[in-house]
Amino acid sequence: MELTLECIRRCPRIAKRCGTNYAIFLVLFYLFFYFITPYQTLRLILAFMLAYELFDIENGDALPVLHVFFNLGYWCQQHLFTLEPSDMQILASIETINELIALEKQHAQSSM
Repeated sequence: MELTLECIRRCPRIAKRCGTNYAIFLVLFYLFFYFITPYQTLRLILAFMLAYELFDIENGDALPVLHVFFNLGYWCQQHLFTLEPSDMQILASIETINELIALEKQHAQSSM
């Protein structure tokens, strides 16, 4: 993809792999285990493990059971945690990425 303002504007700002989705999984599983076990440490361990495993499933947002979790995460990303970037922010990001690419090429050439 070409790094232009127009191309980047067409990209969604909502992402499946966003930490917001993982946080939603974690909170919901923690609440579930809250009513099952009186042990705080066990609750945390089980919630972290189950949340991570289900969050990490390939195409998990297509599974009907997990679809609800992901939709809640997408809603939170859309309405609570992210804003549309301004043109100035996008242009600054493009400039930064181009500088990183140039530095990476320099580093690759100097390592040879």
